Amino acid sequence: MDRDEPASWRTKRIPRIWVAFGMLVIAVPIVLFLVSMKGCACIPMPGDAAPAVRTGPDSIHIVMKPDGSKHHNQVPVLTLFVNDREVTNQSAIAASRLPLVITPPEGLAFRDGAEVTLQGTAVAGNESLPVNIVIVATYPDTGQVWVIGDQRI
Repeated sequence: MDRDEPASWRTKRIPRIWVAFGMLVIAVPIVLFLVSMKGCACIPMPGDAAPAVRTGPDSIHIVMKPDGSKHHNQVPVLTLFVNDREVTNQSAIAASRLPLVITPPEGLAFRDGAEVTLQGTAVAGNESLPVNIVIVATYPDTGQVWVIGDQRI
């Protein structure tokens, strides 16, 4: 080094052990934070599903398959839609004036194996004109609303 330079320009050597210790002090909390997030900064999606299957030219069958690993203090509320019109239960169908019957009339329950059948010309679709079935679950415990079924059949 040139001795004419001011003292502030001189480079000081930092021991390697200090550098390693400094990296640990910074890295360990960051790694612990990331591990606590379980690798995702997003809201976890429910594993609930309600697949729909065509059982005839004018009938569709839906079976509820809740995620068994989750516990809900309040039972989630399900809302069914056919081509963007609510068909949750027989009274909703009557209000929408769709030519459709739901069995059982109270609609789809949120329990394993619960099922409903939609029957009528409102669900009489084919390959060129499919019917869009959407099932939305509202979770009162968290206030979240998720689409757990969305099929064009």
